[in-house]
Amino acid sequence: MKIRPRQQLLEIWRSLLAQSFHDGEWVWADEAGSDSVVDAQQLLCLMSPTVALPSMRFSQPDGTYEDVLQALRPLGGAVDIPRFVMKLLTGYMERHRDERGPRFDGSGNVQLTGDGEARAEDIRLDNVEGFALSVTLTLASIDFARSFRHAVTRTDLIEATHRLEKLASERLTAALVGLLRSFAVETFEFGSPEGEALVRMVNQENGPPRIVADELRDQLRDITASVRDLRLGSGEPGDIDNPNRLYQVGWSWGVIHGTPVIDFISEDFAQREGKAMLGAYLYFTVVALDGLADLFNQQTRRQGLLNAEQERLAQALQLRWDLTQQYWSTLAIYGEGRWPLEDLPWRTVDLVEHDYYSLLVTAIAVRDRTGAPDSEAEMIRLGEVLRELANRSRMTRRPTPGDFALSVHEQGVTVGMDIAGHDTGGKVSWLTSDFAALLLKRVITVVRPIQDVSSRRVLLSFLDEVWDHLMSRRLGTQSGQSLWDQPASAYVEITDFRTRPSWQPTLRVVESLIQAAHLVSGPPARSLEVAQHTQAMLMEAEHLYDQEVLRGGVVVAPAIQARLDGVRATLDRATEVGENQPATALALVMAALQQLDSLAAARSGRTG
Repeated sequence: MKIRPRQQLLEIWRSLLAQSFHDGEWVWADEAGSDSVVDAQQLLCLMSPTVALPSMRFSQPDGTYEDVLQALRPLGGAVDIPRFVMKLLTGYMERHRDERGPRFDGSGNVQLTGDGEARAEDIRLDNVEGFALSVTLTLASIDFARSFRHAVTRTDLIEATHRLEKLASERLTAALVGLLRSFAVETFEFGSPEGEALVRMVNQENGPPRIVADELRDQLRDITASVRDLRLGSGEPGDIDNPNRLYQVGWSWGVIHGTPVIDFISEDFAQREGKAMLGAYLYFTVVALDGLADLFNQQTRRQGLLNAEQERLAQALQLRWDLTQQYWSTLAIYGEGRWPLEDLPWRTVDLVEHDYYSLLVTAIAVRDRTGAPDSEAEMIRLGEVLRELANRSRMTRRPTPGDFALSVHEQGVTVGMDIAGHDTGGKVSWLTSDFAALLLKRVITVVRPIQDVSSRRVLLSFLDEVWDHLMSRRLGTQSGQSLWDQPASAYVEITDFRTRPSWQPTLRVVESLIQAAHLVSGPPARSLEVAQHTQAMLMEAEHLYDQEVLRGGVVVAPAIQARLDGVRATLDRATEVGENQPATALALVMAALQQLDSLAAARSGRTG
């Protein structure tokens, strides 16, 4: 694998500071202070590695690695770095709040098209991406504050860590409430355009639509039973038991209009009125699932980062997280033949089709199927879907003149945002520009669980291709050399050269490198054939060793005994690592066999 995660992350940190830290002050991605999303993306490029990778932590000055100190040298020394970062995180929490509490707007991504003019309230909208990013950022902030608190003795610094933790905890609660009130169960008639589109997508064998719909409902029956009982924050789930109705679950773009407030949250805590129309948006659903994954991981649970109120919210969101993954994974790999996901591009129920949606559905299916019984073949097929998406988007194939596939890299993808009571005459959309970096992240997540050596080797080779493509798209300017995104560097057909980093794809690359670090630190792929061969050789070596010990009798020459002790230690080590590292065990057994044969040959020479 060409990726060197640690080295690349340190280089990103250097470029991040060159771009964002001038004259002792932090330069926010959003200078106006109205875009919590892009500011969070910028901060997470710094904070995500230090939370996910212990060797990159800098909250404990005495335990900070030297290469980390060198990468963050513009911020000062080992003590100065965490002090500045604590001030920076506190500044973010204060910057994106008003008199009613935390705000989660993302005006830089909102676009208005059509004849109408944008109103301030149509641009500064709390949204699911803001909620999801804040889950990750606030958990990182609470962990950082507690860790740094153990390393300081000054009263003002201790108070500052408590201040940061309080602000982060308030924002975390607000984000969890927002995600809970943004969850949607969207129902529609079997014969409606939405119902027909859903059935057509899963009907890969061209069966009678009514029968396919009934079979789909039967496949979803366990999910339906659980969705039926959802109440907290989501309102009524609709008439999903009606045999003439189908449904989707997931997240809308923001708090849904008319959604009731969470009654056990303190009255002092403002729960803003929802403006989003009821609907499960694929983009925001995947964003929510990714953010909530940080809430449910073992590290968060083990460190006790949540208070009692947040634990209750997390339990409700955990159920929705599980159901959503199961639902979309069921749709993605439905049927016995070709999967709906393999019928590119994915088509949504509102009749929009795009390879980007295929990438999003693949992400859900990969996470849902990871660790499932007999899922290896499914993961390999999902890897092939990603290979095809890379080809279709011209990441691993050259484009043709006027190739429309390049638009996903040059213009990005817009996701419509239906606003309740919207009357400006225009259409509000959310712009995303992370296709290439997101594909890199998903390829890594597919590789991790695959144990078949040949399949893993093919996917790792594909991963190298994707990484080469991303490396060619680095910004390239002196201050942002290792930041993204410069698609014009990869495609001569694109002439728009950018001078400032785009934090969304940069953060996706950071997330990918963290996943790559976990891939490298995990066990290697295990070959069943090598494992069986190793066990056979180990049995032979153990038998020959026992023979040598038997021949030696009670008294053995010291030199011979030392060699036998070495063989015993080597065989013990081979047995210890044989389960997860059969090739390593094989090499150890071969070394032991050579020693045993040397002893046998020496004895034969003496007796001959």
